[in-house]
Amino acid sequence: MTYRIDNTVPLPERKAGPEFKYPYLRMQPGESVFVAHHYVNVSAWNKRSGFKFTSKQVCEHGVDGRRVWRIA
Repeated sequence: MTYRIDNTVPLPERKAGPEFKYPYLRMQPGESVFVAHHYVNVSAWNKRSGFKFTSKQVCEHGVDGRRVWRIA
């Protein structure tokens, strides 16, 4: 079997990265987001992203959840 070598096929455009459900990677220090769930694994995001996050359990507009802040 022989293979044809092409030099006119461009590389496909690289995607920016996977889309995540929550905007943690787009957040700047001091920004926060409310997550209407009972569990948010901030420790995993700290390890995965290299950023620092903290969260607190809150009730906003009658909805229980957690507010996640990027702190560094």
